Amino acid sequence: MPITTAYSFALCTLIALAATASAQETARVDARTQRVLGDRTEQIKTNDGAIAQRRSTLVYDPVAGEYVKTVYNASGQMLNRTVRRNLMIGPSPAEASRVERLIHTDPELAVLIASAEHPVTVSGGFPLVREEGHACGPGSRCLMYDIFEVTPSESKGDRPSARRIRFVVVDLRSVRLFARDFDPAVDGNFANPAIRERSRARGY
Repeated sequence: MPITTAYSFALCTLIALAATASAQETARVDARTQRVLGDRTEQIKTNDGAIAQRRSTLVYDPVAGEYVKTVYNASGQMLNRTVRRNLMIGPSPAEASRVERLIHTDPELAVLIASAEHPVTVSGGFPLVREEGHACGPGSRCLMYDIFEVTPSESKGDRPSARRIRFVVVDLRSVRLFARDFDPAVDGNFANPAIRERSRARGY
């Protein structure tokens, strides 16, 4: 193999390995690694009527407790960067997979799931955003999940019914189960004073 060809092949291999490592790192869900929650490219119309390409990424940094949205142009130049402590966004596929493992390997929840008579479903992923000082306060990544079993209908034409096993909160900043028996009616988002004030102002 000519030297130039061998060098090109080696270089391409290194680039591919680096890209694979980078993809694995962004998909990793732990308490230290930044993770990509969103990455999309779209066409927009500029003020002068031209069509331009924009790429936006949303990254969560569990160490800093920050959600960082960055916008790039077609050349990869950064146009805007926004940092927020709170953001109402559901789980990425990697986060959802991590949640499933946390729930099904938890000793207390695993026993309850195994003892259910009917198939068990884990559903949810809606963020819990509480006030400063709360474990699910600004900078956190708390998501709420309903664990329930679906009971088959007793007669033809009836809808299946669901029996709640537990309602839980998973903290994906520290990557742990924060609450194994959560009451969303009492401790949910509307227990946050700031959210209550905004909802009252809107007439809710």
